[in-house]
Amino acid sequence: MNTRPKKTADEMREYKRNWARDHSVTRLRPRIQSNQNVGKTHCIHGHEFTEANTSIKVQDGKEHRLCRKCRNADACKRRDALRRNRDKLDPIRKEKYHSRRRKAQLKVVGWTPEQFASKWTEQEEKCAVCKKKLSIDIDANRNDKAQADHEHTTPPKPRGVLCINCNLGIGNLQENVEIMEAAIAYVKKYKEG
Repeated sequence: MNTRPKKTADEMREYKRNWARDHSVTRLRPRIQSNQNVGKTHCIHGHEFTEANTSIKVQDGKEHRLCRKCRNADACKRRDALRRNRDKLDPIRKEKYHSRRRKAQLKVVGWTPEQFASKWTEQEEKCAVCKKKLSIDIDANRNDKAQADHEHTTPPKPRGVLCINCNLGIGNLQENVEIMEAAIAYVKKYKEG
């Protein structure tokens, strides 16, 4: 049985204040409080907290250590779940997701959605090189899918809309006119003979 006398409310408040002052991390680093896992050497999945495997996140004024391997694995799981369930999403959200993704992809190669749409109608929905009918549908066959071609400079400059075969052909021939002319001469030589 506990024989110690109980503390009054005022004594308990004073005890808690003193304990917090004695155990405070903010004395060393103001404004950032540390969490209880500071002394741990491994994450909950057994990965060691090393300099290369640890990232720090500050949330609500508290510092949290994160294992990068676990964080990346969680991001992959979320991304895969989104891919698997994207058809089940609300149609409005699905359309917004695809438009955001398309805009980001076009931005990487120097295009805007407006530039792509104007070039698409200008080319009558056909490849600029082989004149094959193309599709901008997300679920289109890979050979029919429209590709935004760009000049490989910094920043990239938009050129035209191509099919995947023409886009890869130009890229594999290093965008070099002499190589392309030599390839044309080579094909003509063996086609005639």
